[in-house]
Formats: sequence, structure tokens, C-alpha cells
Amino acid sequence: MNLARTRRIILAAAACLVPAVLLGQTPQFAPLMPTNRVSAAVAVDGRIYAGLAKGGVVEFDPLTEQVLRHLDRASGLGGHYVQSMTWSGTRLVIGCRDGGITAISDPGTQAEFIQLYRDGLSSLDVTCVTGQRVGTAERIYYGTDGEGIGVIEGGREGAYYTTLDGLLDDHVNEVALSGELLLIAMPSGWSRFIDNVFTSWDYATTGMDTILDLEVAADGAIWAATSGGVKRWDAGGEAWVDVHGTERYIDLARDGDAMLALRSADLLVRIDGAGVGVAVPQAPAGQARNISVVVPSADGVWLGGDLFRTDQGAGSRAAAAWLGRAGDAAAPLLALPGCRLGVHGGFDGAAVAADNSAWVGDREGDGLAGWDGNQWYNVDRRATVANDSTGLFNFGGSILAMTRSGADLYFNQYTTGLARFRPAAEPGGAEQWDLMTPYNSPLEIDGIIALAGHPDGGVFVCSDAANWWGGSDNALLGVDVLFDPEHPYAEASWLHLSTADLGGNVILAAYAERRDIVWFSVQGVGLRRWDINGLLAGPDDVLTWRDPSDDSWSASLLDAGGGNVDFTAVNAITVGPDGTIWAGGSGLARFLYSPSLDLVTFRGEWQRKADTFTPGLLGQVVRGLAFDRNADLWILTDGGLNRFQIDGDALTVDAYTDLVTFGGLDQRFYSATAIAPLPGGTYRDLGMAADGTRLVLTSDLGGVMLDIPRGSSGGGDVVDQSYLYPNPFPGDQAAAALNLGGLTVDEDNPVVFEVLNLTGQIVYRNSRLASSTDVWDGRTRLGDRVASGLYVVKITQAGVTRVRTLAVAF
Repeated sequence: MNLARTRRIILAAAACLVPAVLLGQTPQFAPLMPTNRVSAAVAVDGRIYAGLAKGGVVEFDPLTEQVLRHLDRASGLGGHYVQSMTWSGTRLVIGCRDGGITAISDPGTQAEFIQLYRDGLSSLDVTCVTGQRVGTAERIYYGTDGEGIGVIEGGREGAYYTTLDGLLDDHVNEVALSGELLLIAMPSGWSRFIDNVFTSWDYATTGMDTILDLEVAADGAIWAATSGGVKRWDAGGEAWVDVHGTERYIDLARDGDAMLALRSADLLVRIDGAGVGVAVPQAPAGQARNISVVVPSADGVWLGGDLFRTDQGAGSRAAAAWLGRAGDAAAPLLALPGCRLGVHGGFDGAAVAADNSAWVGDREGDGLAGWDGNQWYNVDRRATVANDSTGLFNFGGSILAMTRSGADLYFNQYTTGLARFRPAAEPGGAEQWDLMTPYNSPLEIDGIIALAGHPDGGVFVCSDAANWWGGSDNALLGVDVLFDPEHPYAEASWLHLSTADLGGNVILAAYAERRDIVWFSVQGVGLRRWDINGLLAGPDDVLTWRDPSDDSWSASLLDAGGGNVDFTAVNAITVGPDGTIWAGGSGLARFLYSPSLDLVTFRGEWQRKADTFTPGLLGQVVRGLAFDRNADLWILTDGGLNRFQIDGDALTVDAYTDLVTFGGLDQRFYSATAIAPLPGGTYRDLGMAADGTRLVLTSDLGGVMLDIPRGSSGGGDVVDQSYLYPNPFPGDQAAAALNLGGLTVDEDNPVVFEVLNLTGQIVYRNSRLASSTDVWDGRTRLGDRVASGLYVVKITQAGVTRVRTLAVAF
């Protein structure tokens, strides 16, 4: 095929892709992450980079004791569950359990470059990393949870090794390098790897204690922190030698010629000959702390871990990540700002309050947190008096459901009850809490699975009959309705809808179509429509809550009248501006309902996208639905977030998903423009502000918040006129330079300029582009020319991102 024909084909392909890409700006998703524990740390050029267990990476200045920035998916990280970090001598290497490896060259400078490693890795579940310079090149080894170890050589993903190659165990806990020798620690034993040969020992046969961390000393010797003390590898005798202690040591760090060893989260020892204890910061009164990592820096030795309230009890708990100086017991613990939710759980319930603050609840029930766009509001206090307290019921009762109703937030703690939280009108003002259980209020339900607000400020509390806690009484559960929220403990303020009304006792979702009409999704039964006042009354009439004589219930709706969505398992219901009903479960259905005829009219159905031309969803299971201020419908599925832009009979479907989920999608249907800083994992819940201007979604790996301007798709119009030229780009010409037009770019208006291939991997990035000419020469960061084909270019300025396609033709 000749050059001209190649360029014509690429240009034609680009022309086909551009309309889909340019339909709307990429929404600006703000990641919401729990900053509950420092899980790894490394010092680079006078800064400390602290990896958080679920919250990305914090850049910390030990001189000023200030957080300089917080790195997350939106700023280029591959994941948020940071497990391990190392300085390879060339780059800061970060291993994440939810997104592979991120390597940062020149961190904290204008020349900073972030490179993601994903497609060529043996697994994205990275547990540990180590690296070193070999001549002028860099070699990185990484361990995974189930897929052995792998190598990144000279910036490129290389070979990986599993038990098929002689590795003792495919689950790897730690790795360390000493020259050409690689040592690998696993749950079942350890392996040495040199000259492409593994030599392995298992703990059971050799009687060796479990290795929890590995470190290389200044003299090249390998040390191990184990369940039975600190040990050093005797290369001559090929055995571990006891050095210090017999207790459990969890972390090691080299400090000059000495080794620092952290014992079981509470004691730091400096080993330079004999081991000497080092003073560590103490927790403030009423709080306790764990130490997870030790990191020497030019400004002294620093520690990190988690900080929690002592009144939270045992088990999982809400916590804050902290850093502190070693050597002084009176040194303060510097709690890192952020969301204090449970260490072991994930985000679940989601809602947007009346002041548009985004609220999330912990799946383990350990905390509640709100983000107003500038700061976190954390609730991690145990309730002490049932009806007069500030805080949560208990810890361990999952916050599965949350809703906004009027000025209040309602949330459940599973098997315990319902909490109502009315935030203070002004910062520092009085809050109002009401904690309702079957024992102190008319509430009958403790196994709460869903909540829904009412336009008048009430709330629908939906039961889960599978809740074993309630015993045989579960057969009687249905929906409790608090219709007078100003008197939550009065019997006259409540109504109970029985299973006879609903047809079943597991209520998956509820939605108030208007003041007098409510929809319920009943598991195994279908959708039920309740008209509180009956067909002869309207939405402006006084609601006859406790008078069942005028109630009108629809028959159970089993389908949309023409589709295949199973209405007996609907997870979310909403009503569009045109009055159509949307129901999401095993797909998404749209229909009209005539109450006088009890008749359903089918309007459409969408399943997981299965071909190029038919609109479809990212995932098959719908978990949340909400309309925004522009009458666009947002759909949360098990594959990410879709947006339906509806204009009469025309429908545009946008898709946003995380990097890991994107890798499992059918690449025929999606380009890298679908990749967004979503949390990934198991998506849980979706909340929308009353005015449709803010959206929040949650998963077990975190959450994101999105502000929605009027008539836009998540950003302003700053870069709407930008374009790339020449396009196609003649990558085979040595002097070729790509330029950026239609946009003012200078030192006062810099741009983040990123080039990605169609698998979502960044091949080039300039974090501070200050000119619109000669923005790229067609080479990767390593100086290699990219291959011919289509690329995605992301142009970000003043927090607004525009996506362009670029054809490179040789």
C-alpha cells in the first residue's frame, strides 16, 4: 500500500471518529477518595510522596509541613489504591491495586511526565514495586496478586514470570533488588531470581518466618522484616540470619548505613550494630494511631499511618492518614486533609444536600463525609444517646442507602435504623440529629435497603426481607413513610405500607413522581404505582397519607410493554421532563403509563452495547438514574457512567468509565475518549442535586463529583475552538511539528497536552505547555517515533478538557 493511500485511509477513519468525539466536552470529574491511611512513602528531591491505601498520592513538603498537591486519576495516576512506591534512580514508580503502574519523571517540576503502564502488564493488581538504574537504562520489577512478577525494561513492558516459570507462588507480597539478584516474598515462601533462574523455599518446610517487607542496605545486603524479627540474607551461606528481635516487624527503610525497622505498627528501631529504639509521635487525647510506613528524608525520618477515635470500638473504623517526625515523642501527628471513611470498606450511599455538598457513606458503616468543593465535613462519632446525640448509631452497620429530602439528609445503618442529619445553616452552627430505630420510634424496619425523598420533605424507608437480624418478623415488613419530618418520633407522623399493598417485602427502589404519586420496585413482583389520594385528586390537594380508602394502586408491571428488561429486579426509577418513566435493572427501559387505563406504552429499551450503530450502555446492570438541569439522563451501570442527551427522537449516548473497566470493553465500540477518572471497582450509587447542577457517584474504590453547567456537558467553552494542524500529521518527516490552533497559550495560560493511543495509554504528555507552536514532534517521552494510526489528544486549560483525534501517517 502506498503512502498517499495510507494517509487517505487514516484521514477517512479520523473523519468518522471526530463527530462522536466532538459532540461534547469531557466532563470534569472530581475524584472523591478516602484519605484514611498512608500505605507507602518515598522521599524524592526534598519532598515526601505518601501513597494512600485508597486515596492516590500526596506530595508533602517536610520543611513547611504542608501538603503541596494531591495526585489522583484526574491528574494522571493509573489508580487510587496505592500499595507500593519506589525511586528507581530515574523515576518515581507507584504500584496500585486498581490500575497497574504509574511512573513519574521529574516529579514536582515543570518537566514532570506521568507514564501509565497497563496493557503490557501481567496484571493491574500490583502489590509491590522495586527498581534501579542499569547503566543508563531503568529496570523495574513488579509483583502482582495472582499473576506472578513482571519486568519493565527501558520504559517498556517486558517479560513476566509465574509458577509455570519456576516462581514459588503467583501471589507476590514484596520484591527487592541487590545488583542482579531479585528476591521475591510470597505468602507461602520466598524465591531468589538471578541469571533467569528461580530458587525457592517455602515457609513450612524451612521453618522460616513470613517475610512482610524487604529492603537493600547501603552495602547491597538484603534485609527482611518478618513475623519473627528482622533478618539479613547471608549470600555466602544462602540463609537468613537473625539481626534484631523476635516480634512482628512490618516495614524497613534504609537511613544511611543504618536500617530502620518498624515493629507491628507501634515501635521504631534504628539498627546500626545493636538496635536502638527511636521515639515516635503520640496520638492526641481521645485518639489512637497506627504506624504503617517509615521513610527517611533529607529533613529527617518521617512516619505515616492512620489516626482514629478511641470511642469507635474495635474492628474497622473511620480514620485519617497522617505524617509525623520520628525522634520526638512530642512531635505532632499531621493529619492529612480529606475524607475520613472506613479503612476496610468502600463508598456506598450517595446524595447531594440542599447546599449542593456531595455526601458519601461508608459500606462498613464507619463514617459519613460531605464535600462542598473546598473542604470535607467528616462525621465519625459514635452516638451515645438514642434521640439526643451527634454522630452515628454504631460501626459495622453499612450505610447502604442515602437520600436528600428538603434540608435533610437521611441515611441508614443496616440492621440498626434510620438517621436524619440536618447540617448547620452556617459553618460552626448547630446541627440536628435524629436517630430512629424500631425501639425508640414508630419505625418498624431495621433492615433498610433503599431510601427515597418526598417533595414535601418526608422519606420512604424500604425494607429488605432478607435481613436475618429481624428474624421471623421480616415477613411483615414493607415500606415505612415518614411524612411529617418535623415530628419524627410521633406515631401520627408515620405510615406503614404493608406487603399486601406492595405485593412483596423486598423493596429495591422508590421514586416520587410528584407529591401524590410514588413508584416502588418490588423484588420478584415488578413495579407498583401508588396514588396517595386516588385518581380524582391532583398533586396540589392535601395528601391523605393515613386514609387508605382513597388510595389507588396499579397492578404489578412486569415489563415495559415491548422490551426485555426484567421489572421484577429494577434497581432505579426516575421520571423524565416529558413524563416518561425510566426503569433500570437488567438494562434500561422507557415507557409511558396511563393510570386511568392501567396501560403501559413502550418507548424504548437499552442493553449493554453490542454493535457499532445501536446505542447501548457500558454495562448490563443499571444501579442509578438521575436527570440533570439540562434534561440529560445519567445512568450508572456496572461498567461506568452513561449520559443520554435526548432531543426529540434523536439520542446521543456518551460513555465514561475507568481505565481498568475500559480494558475489558469491546474495543470496536469505544475509543480512549471514554476513559475518565472514575473510581472503578463495583459501582454502588448515584445522587443528583435538587437543581440538577451536581452529580455524585460511588463505588467500593471511591467516588467522583461532577458539576453540570447549564447547556453544557461538564465544562466551560474555553477550548471549544481549538484544533490540531497538520492533521494528518506526517510523522515520518524529521522536521515535522504539530501545532495547536484556535487557543491562546502562553505562560499565563498554560495547557496540559496529552497524546494517547486507542488503548488508553499515554504516549506523550507535557504538563505545562506554554506555546501553541511545535507542541509535539511525533515521538514518545523516550524519543521513539510513534506508529502510524489514530491517536486521541487531550487539551486541558483552566480545568477544562477538550478531546481531539489525530491521525499520524507515514
